[in-house]
Amino acid sequence: FSAIRFDDPVPTKSIIHKTHIVGFDVICAGLELTEFETAVALEMRRSAGTGFLLRVSQALEQVAGDYDFVLMDSAPSLNFLTLSSLTAATGVIIPVPAHMLDVDSTAKFLELAGSYMQILNEVGTAAQWDFAKFLITKFEPNDHPQANMSALMRQVFGEDLLLNSVIKSTAVADALTWKQSLYEVQRSRFSAPKTYDRAIESINAANAELEGLFWKAWGRE
Repeated sequence: FSAIRFDDPVPTKSIIHKTHIVGFDVICAGLELTEFETAVALEMRRSAGTGFLLRVSQALEQVAGDYDFVLMDSAPSLNFLTLSSLTAATGVIIPVPAHMLDVDSTAKFLELAGSYMQILNEVGTAAQWDFAKFLITKFEPNDHPQANMSALMRQVFGEDLLLNSVIKSTAVADALTWKQSLYEVQRSRFSAPKTYDRAIESINAANAELEGLFWKAWGRE
């Protein structure tokens, strides 16, 4: 929040944290981000404008030249921060589990988001995305209801749904208990290595498809 607040924002570089992975840095979120919602309401009362939509993009522009990718993990709620993040984004990936309730709630979210984005387009602050895709997550291939829902999603979303899904796996849960990703944990640490193999194969396939989107957006297919 300190980098996107309206009064005396701090330089973005000052809140970046290095990790043990070279080139992989993070900006940690916290409860203070909720203050942005109140700050925007006060700012809109004062200026009656849509300048808040540019707060995230203005903060990221300060460090954009230092990174190939900037990933924003927004909350699944259509608040001011999410709108500002969507305005700053050049591509959008929407993770959706293959369950009726999740698909239905995603549809309602998109319907509301679409109406907001239309309003923003009319005032001249439309988002410019290279792609917007859906990704099935927590997928259990042997679960027939999920398989049927996945097929239905394929019919509804068409090419907007990524071909690869991220499966639900105990290997991911195990890695989280060690506070690591699957790419950091050694295969030998898992009691069922084949479970790890299936999980990492699924993640690699989804990541490769995402990488293809990035290359296409850069014009380097």
